[in-house]
Amino acid sequence: MTKKAEAVRRGRPAKPDAVRLRRPVAVRLRDELRADLEISASRHGRSVSEEIEARLEASLSVQNYLKQDWGNDVFMIARSLASSVAQIEHAYGSAWYESDEAVEVLKLTAAQTVENFKVGIRNELDEWAAIGKKAAADLKGASREEAAKIFAARDMRVLPRLKPTKDFTEGGNS
Repeated sequence: MTKKAEAVRRGRPAKPDAVRLRRPVAVRLRDELRADLEISASRHGRSVSEEIEARLEASLSVQNYLKQDWGNDVFMIARSLASSVAQIEHAYGSAWYESDEAVEVLKLTAAQTVENFKVGIRNELDEWAAIGKKAAADLKGASREEAAKIFAARDMRVLPRLKPTKDFTEGGNS
């Protein structure tokens, strides 16, 4: 390093790799999210960096617990079904349980998802991969069974769940 580069460095020197427990990660945050993290960090007596680390560890801990408790295969099926629910809700424009058609497609999607994982586990992925490439536009005119295959075979995408017109947890089943 040149003398000029050495003069520009600020803060304490980096620890040697052998003793370093953590590595820095740069993250961009919205102002509101940063403010929320700062408040939470203050309440817990942590820095913002420590608060982010604690939250990430908690999130991964839940995933690891579920994988250990259910088994990785069942965890992956459940995660895939959760993704399929969001896709179905977007395709049908309502919460899955508000549309009889969406309910039927979800039932078939669940069965197809299990079949896909069985096939995937047996390393016969060609048909599954081909089906998964279909676009949402391909759903027009598709039967329930065809729609279920498409939803079950798509890559998991993070789609927000649609807000139901009535929350079934707020009393009453109708």
